[in-house]
Amino acid sequence: MAVVAGAGPGIGRACASALALSGADVVVAARNEERLHTLARELEAETGRTVQPLVVDLADVASCRALIDRTVALAALAAVGGCGFAILFRYPAIALFFQRGSFTADSTRLVAAVFLGMGPSLVGWTLLEIMSRSLFALNRPWPPVIASAIPLLLNVTLTLRIHSRRPELIGLGPSVGLLAGFAALFAMAHMGRQRWLKQG
Repeated sequence: MAVVAGAGPGIGRACASALALSGADVVVAARNEERLHTLARELEAETGRTVQPLVVDLADVASCRALIDRTVALAALAAVGGCGFAILFRYPAIALFFQRGSFTADSTRLVAAVFLGMGPSLVGWTLLEIMSRSLFALNRPWPPVIASAIPLLLNVTLTLRIHSRRPELIGLGPSVGLLAGFAALFAMAHMGRQRWLKQG
């Protein structure tokens, strides 16, 4: 999924087209609703990819916040879908990966359990990354830097406590850490939002 802001004619259209041709689904954002919907239809016809129009005025702070919120929501939806797919097909995938080795049913179940535990980390990573990029673009680097320490600390702590007693739960460390990191970053961003708007 890619978001192209300022996707009018010219460079914006070329970027959106290149991203769609490379295999990405694209959200095109611009002010002119009629041209934006025309652009989305044309790009879908040219590339065969999903192109979603989003009317936004980048000169308006509230409109930019709406773009960031929608981007995070779309990324979350894609991550949840990917995570659900991975969790649903974990047993066949693990069996396929290990079919040439001398693995037992127990070892396959263990790896599948770890895979299941790590599944939600995809959602946490995606949300943390999108939110961090948005804040860096707004010249607010410290909340993402602070939030990035949370996944590391939680993952190391949980992995060291769980690894020998319950190895099937070892995948929980990255999932809990990344989801907690995103939750902390989200809270910091929403608490600082009004102050940042006043500062400009």
